[in-house]
Amino acid sequence: MPVHEPDLTVGPELYTERLVLAVSSAHPLAGRDRVEMEDLGDHLVVDLEGPVPDYVWQAHTPAVTPSGRPIRRGTTAATLEEALTAIGVGGVVSPVGSYAAASRQRRDLAFVPITDGPVLRYAPVWRSAAETTLVRAFVDAARGG
Repeated sequence: MPVHEPDLTVGPELYTERLVLAVSSAHPLAGRDRVEMEDLGDHLVVDLEGPVPDYVWQAHTPAVTPSGRPIRRGTTAATLEEALTAIGVGGVVSPVGSYAAASRQRRDLAFVPITDGPVLRYAPVWRSAAETTLVRAFVDAARGG
């Protein structure tokens, strides 16, 4: 989330996760116990290419730091695995969800908690015109009903 397309329905929020900053294990930030969104203004950040709407990426990785400094984009990646490979080589960093980080531990990467980053929120999303009994049952089960 967020989801702004008018033809889509957003179900209940099912999961949230904090952001961590993925950096090369040789990167100067790798030894820190935490970073802030302001630190992103000092480093090139992976840019996303692909079908994810720009506004979703901006909610995850904004164009400017909290003080208004530009967050410069570097290498583009279409998938998380491509981004992590580029980060491991060095030269770029990227915020990623803490769950994604925990499930992708590698020697060439370090994950540093971002203290003031946005919280990622997840919910089922479906085309409103295609809602079915099965979709409603899934959403009801997701709500714990």
